[in-house]
Amino acid sequence: MAQTTLSDGWFDDKGRMDDEEPATPREVQVLKEFLSGHITSSVAAKGLMTATEDDKPLTDKLGRVAWLLIDTIIHYQNQQPLLIELLDAIHHLPDGELDFSAQQKERYPDWRKWKELGLFESLLDNTLRSSQAYRYSPDDEDEDEDPHCNCRRWESINSFLAHRHVYDKDMSGCAFGIDLIVETLAQEFESNDCERQVNSTVLD
Repeated sequence: MAQTTLSDGWFDDKGRMDDEEPATPREVQVLKEFLSGHITSSVAAKGLMTATEDDKPLTDKLGRVAWLLIDTIIHYQNQQPLLIELLDAIHHLPDGELDFSAQQKERYPDWRKWKELGLFESLLDNTLRSSQAYRYSPDDEDEDEDPHCNCRRWESINSFLAHRHVYDKDMSGCAFGIDLIVETLAQEFESNDCERQVNSTVLD
């Protein structure tokens, strides 16, 4: 279920730097400070995208930042407008703010495109499609997972996309965003209704 209050435990778990949670503690801390209102979106954008390799190499930088953002989008729906602001700040980072050294620029000749976060968009779309396809099915890989987790992921990403259309002031996108909200609310109602029916059956 989407949360409304920032949890220290949730953010601490995101900075484990293992296969499941690859983000570094520094990246997680920057995101948490931004969502808590302690730093601006421009400062957070630079902190997230800096090319420092003190904690981990840059080879998986884009993937770990993308998944950190996606997980936060899903877990904290009420923070989505701020996350959209952060993404916009990342897209508009001056090249110099990325702090790539000359050697790093040679290793990653497309470094200027990093701030476009193309991998984020691709992973978000894949997660949306997967959660939509299996939104009425539990996650079989985790027996402790919320049985409605796929539906909630789908709802959260739809909410994010709707917010982004409004943020971009795209009129056709706004109409699409409104459709997403209506569809998501309808699906959430249907999901809750199904859950009530299951619980009623169990109680009977």
